[in-house]
Amino acid sequence: MKKVLLTILLLLLAAVLIVGCARPYTRDDEPGGEPTQGTDDGFQPPVDIDDEDEQEEPGTGNIGNKIIKTGHMEIETIDFDDTTSAIVRKTNQAGGFVESSYVKGRSRKNAPYPSLREAWFRLRIPSEKLEQFMTDMGDLGNVVRNELSGEDISGKYYDTEARLLSLKTQETRLLALMEKADQLSDILELERELSEVRYEIEILTGTLKKWDNLVRYSTLEIDITEVEEIEEVQKRPVTLWEKMSTGFTASLKAAIRLLEFLLVLFVSALPFLALFGAIAAIVLLILRLIRKRA
Repeated sequence: MKKVLLTILLLLLAAVLIVGCARPYTRDDEPGGEPTQGTDDGFQPPVDIDDEDEQEEPGTGNIGNKIIKTGHMEIETIDFDDTTSAIVRKTNQAGGFVESSYVKGRSRKNAPYPSLREAWFRLRIPSEKLEQFMTDMGDLGNVVRNELSGEDISGKYYDTEARLLSLKTQETRLLALMEKADQLSDILELERELSEVRYEIEILTGTLKKWDNLVRYSTLEIDITEVEEIEEVQKRPVTLWEKMSTGFTASLKAAIRLLEFLLVLFVSALPFLALFGAIAAIVLLILRLIRKRA
């Protein structure tokens, strides 16, 4: 009897082991229920195209959105030389560089009434420092325009990158076929295709490098205008008394400007008035002499 019971227990234990080994492997068998990235035989599961942006880019270790930032500022300043020097200095301190610039205006040394000058800068600033840099630029003068925009090129960037990888794979296959080709016509055809593939690879590589540079260093254009005085912005009048006061002040300033203009015009015309007066006196003297002789 004992031998029969022992035999039955061994059979049940063997059945349990067979069923356990035959059960299919699922994700729930892993710690935490996380899916595996591969199996022991080296097979890698197919990558979903929609999740391509989450894959690491070779050599970077981190992939995010590809944003090209562009800024534009217009600044009025009284200290033109100090402002332009500060822009160059702060650009270098931020790790950027001046891509191009120009200064327009007459020299203040040689002209008796020098004209006000203008300057323009195109700066390349590290993208992560652009916003703070534009804030610092606001301390150099009166900001009359401040714009910041961004263009997301992530889609076309990664499409181009995938196309480049495909072309490199095609290049490798063409090289392998050339090593095995025996016929001259086949070799010439493969060389022609290889030349076209390498040409496209160069174009796409240059495009990706250009985009990387634009993403890494944002573009900021700054227009500098020299002014003699920065006028404070006045609040819009609301009450009747404020409207009357503002109107009276504006009329008084206009009257003062008119008197100044007339005074300047009169003083400026004095040499001509003196000349015309001398000519008129000579003409009158000649006329009197003629009348006396007559």
